[in-house]
Amino acid sequence: MTNTPQTNAQQAVPQQHGGSIRSFRVDVPEEQLVDLRARLENTRWPEELPGVGWSRGVPVGYLRELAEYWRTSYDWRAHEAELNAYPQFTTEVDGQKVHFLHVRSPEPGHVPWSGVTPGSGI
Repeated sequence: MTNTPQTNAQQAVPQQHGGSIRSFRVDVPEEQLVDLRARLENTRWPEELPGVGWSRGVPVGYLRELAEYWRTSYDWRAHEAELNAYPQFTTEVDGQKVHFLHVRSPEPGHVPWSGVTPGSGI
């Protein structure tokens, strides 16, 4: 996500057809990030099964490295800002909450892309 779209307020707000569309921003409270780091630090790891590699899931050693990265190096605020550079919205479709980005193509006549999974988006 290195290219930040150039949009104005009119382009950023999709037209409403039916349900309510609400603006959305990723904004994780600091206490939740502190809690996550503490839980990662206090994880009780199982022993690695010898000789199985990836055949029975993710190796414990790999998960430990990933958890350590999340705990000590991952910059959530930088990624949060990058995600929030895009106009985001939520709505309900057939009883499911849908999170979506609304970014117009700078190229006239381009067909819009839609990849939406209910309850997700990021």
